[in-house]
Amino acid sequence: MDRLVDQLEADYNRTGTTPKNAQAVVRRHHGKVKALHRELSQELHAIGYCGRYATAGEVLDLMTEAHDRALDAARPSARAILRQQVGEHWHDIAKRLRSEGATYGAIAKAIGQGRSAVSNYLLRNA
Repeated sequence: MDRLVDQLEADYNRTGTTPKNAQAVVRRHHGKVKALHRELSQELHAIGYCGRYATAGEVLDLMTEAHDRALDAARPSARAILRQQVGEHWHDIAKRLRSEGATYGAIAKAIGQGRSAVSNYLLRNA
């Protein structure tokens, strides 16, 4: 017991606070442990665990399930993403810019394709 108190006292001395006696060291330590348990309990309740103590496997399953639920709520489906994309294909943009008199290099920069890809496409489909 004295060894544990000495270890706890050394921990508190490193932080710069000096307890008045060994009982204060133990009382402070138990307060920190209780706060940690309260915080862990709140996190377990937040992910859906209602019991008093959870095993490591239960915590892993609950966290994985909560993570999946959060991803499903935040991640749209592929169909929703396709519905949101109403932009033009780069072929259409290249044709429009070329008809406006832009050079192959300017078109390539604007649409993010290589100059040769733009010129080959426009020459083939002119």
